Amino acid sequence: MTQYHRYVAIWTLMAATALVAGCAGNAILFYDPGAPGFAGDRYLDDQATHQIQINKLQSYDPVRDADIALARGDQRFVAVKKYSYFIPGVTGLEMTRLAREKYGIKVISGTGGEGRPLDETLLDAATEYAKAY
Repeated sequence: MTQYHRYVAIWTLMAATALVAGCAGNAILFYDPGAPGFAGDRYLDDQATHQIQINKLQSYDPVRDADIALARGDQRFVAVKKYSYFIPGVTGLEMTRLAREKYGIKVISGTGGEGRPLDETLLDAATEYAKAY
């Protein structure tokens, strides 16, 4: 089994387990475009998953989440993908490039276009969460 296939299998198992639990997990779904074998956002594209993700983005405390991430050593910025990756709250292409190169990004799942229509409600909630993070 290649590393890519392991990545897909693990991600699929995690997503399926979360959905069976009825809450899509306790955390907001992210993906790391810099991960080895990354093959795109594996977000389950259905209305129920969108609504769960929106509810989490609107109810979670991004400042608290950032503090927890920093305590674990995770310094990545939260990004959103519309047609390309962007980091809400970081202005300018050069600053965005520097932030991404120095700290990395984790992208809120479901925000990218990748052949599916954009859910503006999800995109708005994700942008507000990422900006506060």
